[in-house]
Amino acid sequence: MEKSTIINGQKLMLTVTRVSLNEVDVQVAPEHGAPIVATLRAVGSACWGVLRINLREAEQIAPDSASFQLLQAAIYDLAVGAVRQQEQEQEQEQKAA
Repeated sequence: MEKSTIINGQKLMLTVTRVSLNEVDVQVAPEHGAPIVATLRAVGSACWGVLRINLREAEQIAPDSASFQLLQAAIYDLAVGAVRQQEQEQEQEQKAA
């Protein structure tokens, strides 16, 4: 699952690289520079809220608090969307079985 967004005039491509029961990894790749990886972790059942991200790396993409909040929201939206998609696929597989 992928999505693009623009933060501080820089186009970013966000790509889900891993979805597990408790974690989702999202790669954030700017047009120029090295990509960074963020991990969204579950807190309890179906409650996502702990974001692990290297702040020094994220600062290259989102240097101020407003742009960092936009980056967090984009990562969260994509990660939660990927989890929901995986859950729907699993439900469909179970119904088909």
